[in-house]
Amino acid sequence: MDWLSILKAYVDSLESAVGAIEGATTLHNKLTAARAALLDEITALRLAELDPANIPGDIDTANTNLGDASGDTLISLVAKFGDDAVTLKARLDLIDAAIALLATTADLAALQGDVTTIGGIVSLLPDAGALSSLAQDLTVAKEATVAALNNLSQAQILSDATPFAGADIGTIKGLVDSAESAGPYSYLDAGGEQDVVVDAATTRRHIWLDFSNRNMTQIGTFRIYLKVNGTNYDLQETIAVTVGGTDLRAFIRDFTVNQEWKLTYEEGVDEGAARDIPYNVITQVIE
Repeated sequence: MDWLSILKAYVDSLESAVGAIEGATTLHNKLTAARAALLDEITALRLAELDPANIPGDIDTANTNLGDASGDTLISLVAKFGDDAVTLKARLDLIDAAIALLATTADLAALQGDVTTIGGIVSLLPDAGALSSLAQDLTVAKEATVAALNNLSQAQILSDATPFAGADIGTIKGLVDSAESAGPYSYLDAGGEQDVVVDAATTRRHIWLDFSNRNMTQIGTFRIYLKVNGTNYDLQETIAVTVGGTDLRAFIRDFTVNQEWKLTYEEGVDEGAARDIPYNVITQVIE
């Protein structure tokens, strides 16, 4: 009980005592007047406490009591009450954000318009009965299509598709198919370096090349040239070959080019006659 309550109770007791004394009218009136003055003073004190000018000081006092000198009451609540205070602050932040989004009459009018538009769209949707009927129709159409496809033979399908896809199939086949050329090349007795294979194409293509000196009786050299700049042949590889019984006689190379290339052979010692050089070239265009 605070001192104001104690004082009020005391005054009330005095008033009761004075009222019980007959003939004490003057004293009673004085006490009554004193009580009224005291009540007025108490009322003034309470109004002063509620004066807006005193609120910041009261908040500072509350913050101090909560244990946070920064002035942020929510920080103090978090420190004292943990996750519950964090949740409360998060919800207050959400409410502030919602209020900010709907802060003006124009915003509220726009929201009402959106709701009206959505209602109009919903009204255009078919009812459950119409959707069920549509589903049944689609099922019947699907079954009819499957039945028709099952009755078609492979020959009929190809026959019907060829007029529409023939050109495209030819184009695709040309891109993925490969071409082959094969020897032998007759290496003339005149000797010197002679062209065994010359590929003058300039499309992008992959080359698989195999060749052999199995018919040669003397040592010699194979060479592969590329026109890297499109004009001049540059030596890409030199392959010296011998003719011993256990020596390598067959060779395989693969590479990708977009210019001319060629394979040559040159005898190291006079063969004394023309000799066949077997070879195979597989070309696949990749553009």
